[in-house]
Amino acid sequence: MIKFIYVILMNLFRAPYMIPKMRREADHPEKYSVEERYALARHVIRLMKVTGGIHTKSYGTELLPTEGGYMMYPNHQGKYDALGIIYTHREPCSLVMDKAKSNTILVREFVDLLQGKRLDKKDVRQALTIINEVSEEVKQGKRYILFPEGGYEFNNKNHVCDFKAGSFKIALKTKAPIVPVALIDSYKVFNSFCLGPVTTQVHYLKPILYDEYGGLKTHEIADLVKVFVSCFFYKQLFVCQSLARATDLIGLKERWMHLRGTLDITELYIFGCAASSIIVDGSVMLPRRIDVLMAE
Repeated sequence: MIKFIYVILMNLFRAPYMIPKMRREADHPEKYSVEERYALARHVIRLMKVTGGIHTKSYGTELLPTEGGYMMYPNHQGKYDALGIIYTHREPCSLVMDKAKSNTILVREFVDLLQGKRLDKKDVRQALTIINEVSEEVKQGKRYILFPEGGYEFNNKNHVCDFKAGSFKIALKTKAPIVPVALIDSYKVFNSFCLGPVTTQVHYLKPILYDEYGGLKTHEIADLVKVFVSCFFYKQLFVCQSLARATDLIGLKERWMHLRGTLDITELYIFGCAASSIIVDGSVMLPRRIDVLMAE
């Protein structure tokens, strides 16, 4: 929050010029192309990054689909999350945002500039309308960011919360690729007490195609994508290092029995997903490509 105020103050002299420019382009999409409006949004983000000492590294951009629309599902850490993705995602994309948080100055301009969607969490009918609108636009080739956690905590410390199943209805309706996105240290920018230079990471993971998730229910897709994202936060732990070296199921079972008393439920879930025949609470865990991801 301290850095957020600092960045606003440092760019205050630009506001009389930049905000009206953003407003003008947002209000006249017939005069300004999607690419022009997206370039302006990235330019504003760059100004914020320079004045705030913010550095963002991106990984996996070569994995992004080159044709058609897709849905990006990142973990949510704070106000900088969408900005970090937009800055590192070279092709124009948009976002779905909580309506209650989308009407403050500058945020409003960003959402309108990208022709984003405002979703009212308290209005089921309006939310359904937004889901249908986004679905149609994704079918037409548009790319969207949607945060499936639905919110974030201050000073998040890279904690991944549960992904809401309803967020994945769009993917099922459109049959579009799902791109899991892992954000690391993004909370340090505007949602911590940090004032010095900050480096954040945006990891674009391998897209999950409809052929892989089409037979799953929305809550299963939510769990699957959460596991993909969570892996990046546990990759350095012994369990992940062991999985990367594991070559047979017996070894996985032995490690499971040894670790199940020492790891939390998220780590156990990741491990269970990799060992396809391991059962937790009577349910077979989803084995989809977690072992491949861990070995990278």
